[in-house]
Amino acid sequence: SAGPGAGTNAIPGFEQASGVAVDVNGAIYASDITSGTVSIYAPTGALLTSFAISGPRNVAIASGGAVYVATNSQGIRKFIPSEFPVTGATTYLDNPFIPPSATFPGIGDDPLEGDVYVLLNLGTDWISQYDEDGTFVQDIARENGAGELGSASRGLAVVGGNGEFQLYVGDTDLGNYSKVAIFGEVIVEEPPTIRETSATDVTSDSATLHAGVN
Repeated sequence: SAGPGAGTNAIPGFEQASGVAVDVNGAIYASDITSGTVSIYAPTGALLTSFAISGPRNVAIASGGAVYVATNSQGIRKFIPSEFPVTGATTYLDNPFIPPSATFPGIGDDPLEGDVYVLLNLGTDWISQYDEDGTFVQDIARENGAGELGSASRGLAVVGGNGEFQLYVGDTDLGNYSKVAIFGEVIVEEPPTIRETSATDVTSDSATLHAGVN
């Protein structure tokens, strides 16, 4: 309803959009890997502010407004806002968080605990957990020094918090498979549902049954 994409469902103007996240107030954060910027938009799509960072790939937003940016060559940086919620006058202080040691194609923040989860590409891929000060906590999906995810994994999201959460990872191997891997307890509160039922190839003693099962 505002900004350069008014009247559409898009926020245009990127050379190469590479990451997007939404904070607790609904503000939209989008990184442009080619122009080297992270831009913050109001929920309406109006531009609030932006900051420069070389080679931003993915972004994650902490509940207090800190912006974690995975970059091409500078590791992961942590940007602290001068105020939160974000306004047009907000500025950001750049801090190192994780030094460059790998490619980081995914990053997510636990909204309650504040821990940061990063997806690492090192030939064999896995997830590393850090606290909000950048102290290493543990590796996930890694055994005997080797990662258990596909070698071209992309994207990570954290859902839940306070010790009860799931990690969703784009688990991809070059040319072989791609799936979403889920780490953490999966709680199903409702029974399965069946929809779109039908039967084909019906004879006097057989039939092929079809259905969608959630």
